[in-house]
Amino acid sequence: MCRTAPRGARRGVPRDGTLLFFSFDGQADDEVFVSLDDPATRVGARVLYIPENTPVLPAEPPPVLEACPLVEPLVGHQIGGHAVPVQGPVEYEIANATHGGAHAWGDEPLDREAERWVLLAQFAGDADAKATWGDEVVLYWLIRPEDLAAHRFDQARLIVQG
Repeated sequence: MCRTAPRGARRGVPRDGTLLFFSFDGQADDEVFVSLDDPATRVGARVLYIPENTPVLPAEPPPVLEACPLVEPLVGHQIGGHAVPVQGPVEYEIANATHGGAHAWGDEPLDREAERWVLLAQFAGDADAKATWGDEVVLYWLIRPEDLAAHRFDQARLIVQG
C-alpha cells in the first residue's frame, strides 16, 4: 500500500493505491531473462500502479509459475530513498544501458544520465516469501523523477545485482 511507504520515501510515490512489482525469474524458461540491454525483455519486469478503489479481480498465476507472496514486515526491502548497491551504483548501470554502453564510467554524458534516475524500490532475497534469486542478489527498480511524478510506472527499469 502506497500510504504505508516511509515518509521520506514518499516524494513522488502515490499517496493511495498499490504498487505492484513483477519480475520474471526464469521459473518457466531458464533461457529467458530480463536484460537492460534488450528492450524486448522489459515486459519481464513491470511496475503497475492500482489507484485506490479501482475494481480488481484476483487471478491465479499460470500453473507453471509460482507467485511470490508478500511477507510482512518487509525485511531488507525499501521504497524510495537511496539504493544500497551490492556491486556498484545502480544509477550508472541504467545510464550505461540508456547510452548503449557507449561511455565509460566518469564520462560526463554518463554522469548526467545517472543523475536522472532515482530508486523506486529495492528488494533483497526473502526465503520466507520463496523469493530468492541467488546469493546476495538484490532487485532494484529505478525511475526518472518526472515519470514518478506523472505516475508513469511503465518507465521504471529493473537492475539486478548480486
